[in-house]
Amino acid sequence: MKPINQILTLILLTFLFSCEEKQDLPKVIKPIDLTRELKLAKEDQFRFDEKKELVSHWKKNPGRFSGLTQTKKWLNTQITFNTDKKFFINHSQDSILLSPNASLEFTIEPGVYHLRFDAGILADKEDKAGRLVVEIDGVLSPENSILLENLETWATYERTIRINQKIKFIWNSNHSFAFVAHPILTPAEYRNSKPNILLFVIDALRADNLEFTGFRFPTSPNIDTIAEDSIIFKKAFVNANWTKPSMLSMFYSEYASNLGIGNIGFDISPNQKKIFYAHGRKNLVNKLRDNSYYTASIMNNVFLLDYTGVGVDIGFHELIQIGKDIDDTKKIADETIDFLNRNKQFPFFLHVNFNTPHGSYAPPARILKELQQETDPAIWNKENPILRRYYAEIRYADEELGRIIKDLKTRNLYDETTIVVTADHGELFSDHHTSEANGIYGVKYGHGMTHFEEEIRVPYIIKPAKSLKSKIIHTKFETQVSLLSLTPTLLGLSNIHYDKKDFKGIDYSRAMFGETFAKEDSIFTEGRLSESLRTDKYKYVRFYPSYTNSQLAGRHLQDRELEEIYDLKKDPDEKFNLAKEESLLETAREELEKHSLTTNSFHILFPSKKSTDNYSGSMFVQGGIYRIKDVKKYGVQFQSKRNFTFNFKGDNSPKEMIIETIDPSFSFTLSLYLNQNSEKFRVGKWGILNQNSISSNSQLLISNSTPQGAQNTDLPWIYNDAKLTGEKEISNASAMGDEVRQILKSWGYIHE
Repeated sequence: MKPINQILTLILLTFLFSCEEKQDLPKVIKPIDLTRELKLAKEDQFRFDEKKELVSHWKKNPGRFSGLTQTKKWLNTQITFNTDKKFFINHSQDSILLSPNASLEFTIEPGVYHLRFDAGILADKEDKAGRLVVEIDGVLSPENSILLENLETWATYERTIRINQKIKFIWNSNHSFAFVAHPILTPAEYRNSKPNILLFVIDALRADNLEFTGFRFPTSPNIDTIAEDSIIFKKAFVNANWTKPSMLSMFYSEYASNLGIGNIGFDISPNQKKIFYAHGRKNLVNKLRDNSYYTASIMNNVFLLDYTGVGVDIGFHELIQIGKDIDDTKKIADETIDFLNRNKQFPFFLHVNFNTPHGSYAPPARILKELQQETDPAIWNKENPILRRYYAEIRYADEELGRIIKDLKTRNLYDETTIVVTADHGELFSDHHTSEANGIYGVKYGHGMTHFEEEIRVPYIIKPAKSLKSKIIHTKFETQVSLLSLTPTLLGLSNIHYDKKDFKGIDYSRAMFGETFAKEDSIFTEGRLSESLRTDKYKYVRFYPSYTNSQLAGRHLQDRELEEIYDLKKDPDEKFNLAKEESLLETAREELEKHSLTTNSFHILFPSKKSTDNYSGSMFVQGGIYRIKDVKKYGVQFQSKRNFTFNFKGDNSPKEMIIETIDPSFSFTLSLYLNQNSEKFRVGKWGILNQNSISSNSQLLISNSTPQGAQNTDLPWIYNDAKLTGEKEISNASAMGDEVRQILKSWGYIHE
């Protein structure tokens, strides 16, 4: 029995120990970002009808990252005030919206907090003033309130407060709406241990026009100084050849077209935005924000502001956009220094986007003169005067960047700030690559139309925070890298965990620390109606069907012109197109296929017909054509980037025609003829008969697999696979009962 007694004693001791009061794990002490807590807040009397209220103020959009329901989406608002008419400064802030006489209450862990936010108002009526009150645990006190009476003006509120349970924002006003911008509660115990991150993106800056890369004009003394202390990527390439898709690919570590944005034009359609936000993808800004970084962007860049119609909201706490060209460079630096002065509580991530040296190449006369005085006269006199002005604009951007760096050092922030310097694309200058008909700023230079090295290669250096330096082993990267690496590398350097499936790029911090050494054998870049693949050996460029640009004076490229391939070893200047060499071309095509963009594809299935039967037709695709597989079999003639005709006969008839588009739109029109007679066709999962208008209802058009009955159809059948948008087809059970199905079948709409 002794062993049994020992067992019983062991069980009893285990029980007693388990009943002892357990030591609580230490609480994670970090700032509370209240705009991210809105789902848990208790609101009272909130109302906002976007069709009736503040209609004249169009610089607003609902916050996209708070997880609010559709009925409450405006409770979190990205609102923009025009705060400076001279420089046309739009100051946009992620805010809580309080309607007249509304309130909002949060339950908070007990403690002492530092509360900071900005506040401003808008109103449709003259009676606009109001008072914003911060009620703490049911107690109102005069010092915890702020009078707001000036439209489109941000006022700052800062207090140290003790909270036992509740904090409530109360807005007292009859007609105006209040915006509480980025309210953050910072616990008194909080100590910042994370390095700051400062990301400089210098628009249109070529990699080979900086002194530290060997350039003979003194364009970059301040960047060169940073480079001495930096990790240098000697062969860095962007993943899009113009600003909008390039910037999004950096922040999301994903090709912009795969995000639903596309690469064709400036505008972003409502449907594109719907898909972009619906995917809920992770990005650099939100990962840093979730890890207590205060995130901001100071720029001359409309692509990161949703209300512009050409931009999207990616989750910054605040954005300052300077809309005045030429003068914007100094003002961006001024605003950056002001930002550093007023943000002392948190680690910050600051994106500074200089628009210089982007065209029109108009540097201050002082800078141009300084550049001339410091350049060898023999070199200066031989250079094109237009390019001299471009170099001077680099010098101007470098000077203002240097002023920011000096301010960082004065505040003792430089050492513990990770600094990145890069660009969103380069600029096309070589005479053998440009044309006077290019139409960019009245000269032949520009970007966004080609994939030559000078247009897609950019500088890329990272000055790590001092606390990281002892860990860093590798500081020079000779192999090619892409800017898809920016997000995972900065997260890695900041010791922030992320799921690798969320980002395409490589985390080069692991290689810096000597843990692994990754390599990008192929780099994909997209452009307007074009794409390219770069390896160490060759560059392959594919233009979309019916590609045209201003260089071609509106002419569409012929089939033989739709591809380019360059031997980068023998022909580094990319002068000789080798597209006629079929073996090399086939290898490049196969490699590009591995990197191809995600598409929404229209599938047209054709029934078997007699060998003498002739099918012809025309199709319009709203989103533009990315590719038509096996295009040469169909007798296709492209009319524009959205229209094409086709003609094929009998034994050569395809069983399936696939038309790929990188736009999330489902809209199409299709005309079909069999032996020159109009032919009916069926549409979507249910095979509804011959209705182009069905495309207005995507759920009737899409099918995630070949529709049932389509393989044995007596008529052509079109559907969309919705791979880009990720939409799922409606199920038989939930969307269409047997009774409705039978009715549609009796009407001839459904074919089985």
